[in-house]
Amino acid sequence: MIKHEVVKSMGMFKASSAALVVKSPTKMLEWFEGTKDQQPVSAITPFSVPSLRPSFYGLALLMVITEEGVPVDMPVYQFLYDIPQSQLGGISFRHLATGTAPAFIGPERWTSVTLMAWLVEAMSGDTVDAFLQKRVFQAMSFGSTGDWEAPPVNSDNEEIHPFYIHATDLCNWGQLFLQRGRWNDEIIVPSNVFALIDDLHKENEHSKEVLGWTVTPYGYAVTDGSGSTCAIHSTHNGVAVRLLNGCRSDQKDSFADVFARWLQDAE
Repeated sequence: MIKHEVVKSMGMFKASSAALVVKSPTKMLEWFEGTKDQQPVSAITPFSVPSLRPSFYGLALLMVITEEGVPVDMPVYQFLYDIPQSQLGGISFRHLATGTAPAFIGPERWTSVTLMAWLVEAMSGDTVDAFLQKRVFQAMSFGSTGDWEAPPVNSDNEEIHPFYIHATDLCNWGQLFLQRGRWNDEIIVPSNVFALIDDLHKENEHSKEVLGWTVTPYGYAVTDGSGSTCAIHSTHNGVAVRLLNGCRSDQKDSFADVFARWLQDAE
């Protein structure tokens, strides 16, 4: 059924596609179609999925504040000394993590992911990409995930600025969340970070989004405007990834729901 959904998008919109489905620890589906950059699509073909930035940057930020013992409701202006408090107002770490900060911040129209990146660097001494490489990506043997250029500064160039990831890395990223920070029996992300994520999900009355993940009846999912999706099914211990290149935004469809039904049928 999942393959049918990918094929439908591929056939209708001629979108290059990659799909992986894992029901831990078994890989249940691996499927690729089309070409990208004149090469056949494979498990390590990079796709740009900008909507994933909050998941990566946000996890890094929560790791930093839990290690430093910083309350999630503390205003972020206390750590961004070069920005006047008047421009940041009362925006807290909670606002950034739950997607409830203003869409555009300050006269330069900064976005939440920009503030996340600046905060990680200000508090840890590493850029957000370097922090993730040292603390997460190396342990998980990630490939080309992340920014190939400097992060976007404001809303004017965020959408056109790519965030690259391939199907294998994204499926493993979903597994990291499914296993609550564990990878190959090693704790990559401390358990108190995921305890904080749980609290944010429970307490977030204005939005069901935390670190870009939307709550679903079976777990969490993130879907990009291209239709690319990563879905986590907590009950059935599964992760599904679909990456699309060139699919229309109205074809986000119900891939995460299809994945859930497929896992249930496979029981």
